[in-house]
Amino acid sequence: MRWQPCSSLVRAVGDRVYFLRQGIWTDSTYADEQTLDIVAYSDAYFALITRIPWIAAHLAIGLKVILRVSETYVRVGDEGDASLTEEERDRVVMSIPETVCPSLGSLRVGARMV
Repeated sequence: MRWQPCSSLVRAVGDRVYFLRQGIWTDSTYADEQTLDIVAYSDAYFALITRIPWIAAHLAIGLKVILRVSETYVRVGDEGDASLTEEERDRVVMSIPETVCPSLGSLRVGARMV
């Protein structure tokens, strides 16, 4: 799945739309909720991609991104955690009862299955 430019301020990835707001590609459903902040290209960044592969295409739209992963918003950028505690990782991964990824079909996600 690739991101598709809609304009210089809007990008779409699959069924998600992102707006460029203050230099951050922001999920259209985000409204100043609490986020899990991680540093781009850190161990935390790659741990999330490894456990939740479909987010890679969403993170590819820019260096700073806020995306929704089930009930959790993840902010990727210059600041945040470089590694995740088990609690933080589980908060994101375990919040996904079932994820549908067009390129992979239906994928059951759990702490040991991803």
